Amino acid sequence: MPFAEATDGCRLHYEVHGPADRPVLLIGYPWTDGMAYTLGAMTGEDEMVATTMAANRALVEGFAETYRVVHMDYPRGLPPSEGPLDGDLRADTVASDYVAIADAAGVDRFVALGYSWSGNAALQVASRTDRCAGVAIGGWPPLSGPYAEILGQLQTMIAELEPDDPVRAFQQMIANYYDSIVGHWDEEAAVAALSGVRISFFGADDVGVPELGLPLALAELTRSRRSDLERLGWTVAEFPGHDHMTASLDAALVIATVTAALGEQTW
Repeated sequence: MPFAEATDGCRLHYEVHGPADRPVLLIGYPWTDGMAYTLGAMTGEDEMVATTMAANRALVEGFAETYRVVHMDYPRGLPPSEGPLDGDLRADTVASDYVAIADAAGVDRFVALGYSWSGNAALQVASRTDRCAGVAIGGWPPLSGPYAEILGQLQTMIAELEPDDPVRAFQQMIANYYDSIVGHWDEEAAVAALSGVRISFFGADDVGVPELGLPLALAELTRSRRSDLERLGWTVAEFPGHDHMTASLDAALVIATVTAALGEQTW
C-alpha cells in the first residue's frame, strides 16, 4: 500500500486512480472507509457503514473517469493512515500533510475537494500553499464559517464521552484542528485572496447534524454570503431536498456539479 510520510514521520495512506495525464483532485474525508466506520460508531447505525462505503466508491470511481484522483485516508488516524487520533492535527499540519501526499503521489498542483470538515480544511490548505490550484467545498460556508461554534459543540461532546471511547479520540483530534483556527486565521482576507477554481455546494436543508450534537445553520450561512462569494469568483450550487448527510452521499450530484464548474480547466 502506498504511504506518504509527513514532516513529523506520520505515515498517511493514499491511492491514485484515473488517467495519469489528467488534472488532479485530492479527496479524503468524509469519502473514506475509515470515516464510514467512524460514522457508524457515532450513530449506532450499521447500515450507514455500507451505504457510505458504496457512495465513497461511486464518488472516487466517477471522478476518476475524468480526473487523476489522489484518494487519501485522511485525516490522520483513519486507518490505514497512522495517528494517534488525539495527536497533532492543526491547520498548518493539514496543509503540510496534503503537500506530502501530493509529493508522494508525484503530483505538482491539485484541486482540493472536501466536504464538511475537509471543506474548511481545503480552505486552510489553499491559503497556505500555492500547490493548491483551487477548492471545491461542500457542506461548509467558505465565508462566515461557524468555527467557534463548532469548537464549543465538540468540547461539550468530548466532556460527555468516556476517556477510552474511540469516538472521543476522533472528536478531540478535530477539536484540536478548530482550536488552531479560531482567533488565528483571518477568514475574510484569506478567502478574498484565493484564486483559481472555487466551488461551493451545499444541501438546501443543511442544519448540521443535530442528532450528533452538532446543530449548525450551514445552509443559511452559505446562502447569506452567496452574493459575496459570487462576486469573488466562486461558483455556488444549492442542492434542493438535501441535508448535511445526504448531500455528501449523492455521488452523482457531487460529480456532476464539480465537473460542470471545472469545465475544461487544467492546473
